[in-house]
Amino acid sequence: MKNIFIILIFVSTTHLFSQNVGINSTGAAPRNCAMLDILATDKGLLVPQVALTNVATYLPLTGTAVAGLLVYSTAAPTGGNGTGYYYWTGAVWANLIDNVAPGNPWYVGGNAGAAATTDYIGTSDNNNFRIKTNAISRAFYYNDGTYYHTSGSTTIDNATVVAPTNMSAGVGGAWIYNTAPAANGTGYGAPNANYGILAAMYGTRNYSSALLGQPGTGTRSAGVFGFDGSITNWGTLGYRTSGSTYFGAYFNAGSSTGTGFLTSNMRKGMGMGCYSDFVGAIVKADVIGQVNIGGLIASYNLGNEYTSGYKADIIDNGSKRTVVFSNTSSELKVYSDGTTQLKNGKVFISFDESFTNTIDKDKMPTITVSPMGECNGLYIMSIEKNGFWIKELNNGTSNANIAWIAIGKRVDQKNVDVPEQILEKTFDANLNKVVINENINSNTSGYMWWDGSKFVFDKPAPETKPLFEAKKPSVMLDEKR
Repeated sequence: MKNIFIILIFVSTTHLFSQNVGINSTGAAPRNCAMLDILATDKGLLVPQVALTNVATYLPLTGTAVAGLLVYSTAAPTGGNGTGYYYWTGAVWANLIDNVAPGNPWYVGGNAGAAATTDYIGTSDNNNFRIKTNAISRAFYYNDGTYYHTSGSTTIDNATVVAPTNMSAGVGGAWIYNTAPAANGTGYGAPNANYGILAAMYGTRNYSSALLGQPGTGTRSAGVFGFDGSITNWGTLGYRTSGSTYFGAYFNAGSSTGTGFLTSNMRKGMGMGCYSDFVGAIVKADVIGQVNIGGLIASYNLGNEYTSGYKADIIDNGSKRTVVFSNTSSELKVYSDGTTQLKNGKVFISFDESFTNTIDKDKMPTITVSPMGECNGLYIMSIEKNGFWIKELNNGTSNANIAWIAIGKRVDQKNVDVPEQILEKTFDANLNKVVINENINSNTSGYMWWDGSKFVFDKPAPETKPLFEAKKPSVMLDEKR
């Protein structure tokens, strides 16, 4: 027995001092590619099992700490990912594989067989989740479900977030924040503008929107909301007011309460601005097309105005409101009237300055006079630049009261050029088709555009190429992977 024991010791020592070592039950030589070659069909390799307490602490191991040292932790160390294999990096213990779901990590090339009901990327505790590119934080998921995305090197981590004013975790579902761009934009198109969000649609499908927003049922709520830095000037799409009235679009540019009002009653907000190379706006409704309310001016039109219908004024005398209608004419005319009294059978009536400034000086105004007392009759003795003389017939010398009316052609009447198309019987019907209730599927809107000389209603306008054309995204394969 002693001889056998000596032989085993000798053989063992020989293996230990050889260039490589083989451990097996068949006596096979170790393969020359490995320093240690373990071969078995029904056995495994059991590395040392220790109870790590903290990934930043080398204990409970002893001896010199060497990077690459491998153990199996029977405890879940602080800062680690449960029990399992850990190796010493030279500074901390790092997980060798996914210890929560061993053998099922997430790969950069994608995973197969992931179950949407159980598998996920993220944290299993109450910590936030961060995504980086080029070692710079780009996206951040808070533990309350809020999502924050930034285009630059804004500080975002578990403790600190530099975000736009009035935005905080738990208030919004997502933040998309573009830090200060490196240069000014050169236009409004997507390739030329700086933007926080770019939404684009491709294809020819109906009922398609690049960006869709829907508010809740609360008041002062909107599907889409845009504002300036002071949140004094803002505009919305799909808005429900404080009085629960719904608006397709609602704009506000008034000062807020408190210190928001400007001194000396100064105002500078503008609720809405529209510009177009054809029609600035078309407003249509089943009851009231448009309501203008202004403390100084309710409506101001810079240009010619045409109305298909009558115009009426409502006058309030303090006890009753009465409808009155404007005088109409087939020509541009100015009207003035008044009363006066003869003095020994004659009188000179001066025109108001506003009347003389607005009538055509080359056209004599039409003047009508009516006596309001007994006299021999009246006639217009002369018309001058600034007024006219009235004289009693038969050299009468009465002092009768007189009423008069003067009508002159406007100084700009020579510039009248009525577009012939607006006189066509179909013009109003064509206009009425341009804007419809798009919620009714059976409705189809009409065409309307300007070809350079006339309105076109019977065919669509030629297509123009957009500044930015949305295209279907393509998948770029990296052959090196």
